[in-house]
Amino acid sequence: MKIRSIITLIFVMITSIVLSVLVPSLIWIGDKVETDCDCNETLSIYNDTSYDYLVYNPSEEQIAEMKADAEAVVPMRSIEFGIYFGTEKIYERIIFIEDTNDIKYTEYTEERRLLGNGDTPENFLYIDYYLSKHYGVSLGDTITVNMGDKKYDFIVTAVYRTNPNGANGACLAKFGEKIKNALSVPASGVYVATDDKSTFYERHLANYKPMALVKSREDFTTDKAYEDWLKDFNNTDPKRYYKEKDSDKADVVKQTQEKLDTVSDNTLFASIICAVILLVGSILSLILNIRMLRSDILTGGTKKVILIYLIAHVLMAVLAIVGFIIAFAVIRSQLSFYYTLNEIMGSQWPLLLTAVFAVAIGCLVNCIFIRGRREKRSKPPKEGENA
Repeated sequence: MKIRSIITLIFVMITSIVLSVLVPSLIWIGDKVETDCDCNETLSIYNDTSYDYLVYNPSEEQIAEMKADAEAVVPMRSIEFGIYFGTEKIYERIIFIEDTNDIKYTEYTEERRLLGNGDTPENFLYIDYYLSKHYGVSLGDTITVNMGDKKYDFIVTAVYRTNPNGANGACLAKFGEKIKNALSVPASGVYVATDDKSTFYERHLANYKPMALVKSREDFTTDKAYEDWLKDFNNTDPKRYYKEKDSDKADVVKQTQEKLDTVSDNTLFASIICAVILLVGSILSLILNIRMLRSDILTGGTKKVILIYLIAHVLMAVLAIVGFIIAFAVIRSQLSFYYTLNEIMGSQWPLLLTAVFAVAIGCLVNCIFIRGRREKRSKPPKEGENA
């Protein structure tokens, strides 16, 4: 083949590859990947945790009463601190629990762990992937936390899926003796796991009041102010003071599935667009060279021309896949969610398969056309025609 033909072939195919990767990636694929991640994070709280209720601000007496009717009642203290990530200081929530054996009843279960082995030395700190991603925190890093007029160092031993009970996630640490001495605070809430939710609800939550928040008359300047507060406290819906994990599970699962179905439809459309671009590019590479095709066949032979187009199409398919892998890697680098490249490729395999199929069809059409041109040129003249 002439150099001009080869240059045209390469230019058209590279352009097709770039367009077939960029158009779906910019418009559909990024949204699909992020939606998948978001839905996985949402469903993980329902599927990968074992607590049933998160009850806020109970008194010590209420905690003791709950323990009689539950498999586990795990007190926790949720406090916002100034945390140093390297030289950058942010305000983030840390959840403290006293017994590390109770971690399995929190959001920080083994199923939700992404990185690390979950070691629990005295100064361990579990962080969300959101924090790890945005502040470049890695396993083994030392995190400094301001607690009043003192600073304490924690070691990151594990990274978990984002905790939805924090504005931007939350961290988990042990409420050890050193921390107890620095923070004299009551429990912010308790994680409750129970085998008999109906009984627990009737006995403890139907008319629940967070007694740790109760104020006395001395906290107010007038009797009326105290009476108004007391009336408001007694009339507040108990559901405001606790969260039943599975109360809205059916609705959330339905909404999540609708989101997944929508982006799946978009991915199918993206696959079709990608296939059309590659198929058009494949056929266009031959059309632009059609004037030189006869000369290429005469000088190089049909088999050689077909072989060149076959090699070009194989490279086209390979480069398209490589292009998508690069696009997936770029998309993944922008996510606040933990999503491996293998997981992305696994969810996007129809797109990759469609790309390869489109190139194969284009190659077949081109080879058939080239072979037809050869047959037409080699066909003997009819009787009466000039040879």
